[in-house]
Amino acid sequence: MVRTFLAIDLPNDVKEYLCKIQNSLKQAKADVKWVRTELMHLTVRFLGEISQDMLARVKDATEIATNGLDMFELKTSGLGVFPNLKRPRVVWVGLTGELRSLNILKQRIDNRLFEIGFEKEDRPFSPHLTLGRIKSNKNLSKLTQMIIEQGSIVTTQKPISFKVKELIVYKSLLSPKGPSYSVISRHSIG
Repeated sequence: MVRTFLAIDLPNDVKEYLCKIQNSLKQAKADVKWVRTELMHLTVRFLGEISQDMLARVKDATEIATNGLDMFELKTSGLGVFPNLKRPRVVWVGLTGELRSLNILKQRIDNRLFEIGFEKEDRPFSPHLTLGRIKSNKNLSKLTQMIIEQGSIVTTQKPISFKVKELIVYKSLLSPKGPSYSVISRHSIG
């Protein structure tokens, strides 16, 4: 079994930008498991544990889904939390730009995955770049205050844009030190 997800890798300048935001928020000294810079990405679909046979079918489905799509551009935008500021669990940076193209990619992926046996996702796709996962209430009010303040700064700053040129099938290994990702296959867009 292989723990698998589909994602868009981020260029180094975007990762550095996200890292700066993380470093600023770390000053709250809240109990947050921050995403390591090298692991930052835009998740398109998490598949969980799948067999080697299904993995081959996922790679084929991803190739078909990305075939004929044009490269598109996304931009960082704002700072937020899931599910809300009263009960924050995930800290993220939002995205703008050619979201219609991203949604078309997502829809094509979901349709192909459904054809090979995956369930349709019941929650709406909410594209974001995860900065960290909140573990406890320690210094949480300070963190949420910083998120509100930083959010307006991030929103008014010049966004960092990046071109989406490929979708990657990743393998995720979990360990006590945290996850590590390796590329299974790359699928060109544009």
